[in-house]
Amino acid sequence: MLADIKENILTVDTNGIGYINQWIFDKTYTRPIVIDGNGNNLDSLLVDFTPTAFWGVGKSCCIDKEQVYSISFKIKRNKTEEIFKYRSLTDLVDRRITKKMKPDRYTIIQTETTAEN
Repeated sequence: MLADIKENILTVDTNGIGYINQWIFDKTYTRPIVIDGNGNNLDSLLVDFTPTAFWGVGKSCCIDKEQVYSISFKIKRNKTEEIFKYRSLTDLVDRRITKKMKPDRYTIIQTETTAEN
């Protein structure tokens, strides 16, 4: 997640969400070296977002009527795990440090809920 922080160190929380500053968000293009807490290299479990790009760039709406930006990739738990699953980040992020921006003209903000009978 794009965060309002100064450090250039990716820190990951218990939800698997990491927080990076604007410079890293704008300048990161290469595949990262990912090592778990036990020192194991997880390279064989990293999954590219698409065949032509490692990182997926996204935005989610809304936290306090503002959007948040992220770059992402997947780390499989094992060789046979399903590759891509979607989950909303807006309920999982640390709202204190996540950088929020006013929605652009292409963002639709849902203000009402509907229920099907």
